[in-house]
Amino acid sequence: MTSYFDDLRREVVEASKTAEDDDEFLSTIERIEARVISDINLVTGDREFPDDLRERIQSLIARGQTKVIEGLPPTHHRDENVLMRCSFLLEELHTAFHVVGGRRIQTRFGVLSDHPRAILAMRHDHDFDPMRHDQDFESTDDFANDSES
Repeated sequence: MTSYFDDLRREVVEASKTAEDDDEFLSTIERIEARVISDINLVTGDREFPDDLRERIQSLIARGQTKVIEGLPPTHHRDENVLMRCSFLLEELHTAFHVVGGRRIQTRFGVLSDHPRAILAMRHDHDFDPMRHDQDFESTDDFANDSES
């Protein structure tokens, strides 16, 4: 299920075709990457996301994003993105999420896939299911009642 990154690749290709100059292309890539980074930070920030993959993915973001962070030099990917009309960060994250999906990591909300938005949706459905929370509250009440005995 790589549609997430495939869709992003199409956005980058479209930006390459329609951007009037390199600055406009880079600006578009920065916006696309910002959306992805936001999704991925929510995914990797989960307590059940494996530490080794979290560190690898966050390192990719820190070293590879197109956006220039104030006080830091631009990443080498910025120039490469212009030359190749692509986002190396998105390609590297795509590869990293193939590893995530390939590990078949079981969490409280299901098996992690290679699709960050699908992971977020699955976690949301699990964590905000009213029936599930009613059951949790009942068991919490039962625990409180048991401890009073």
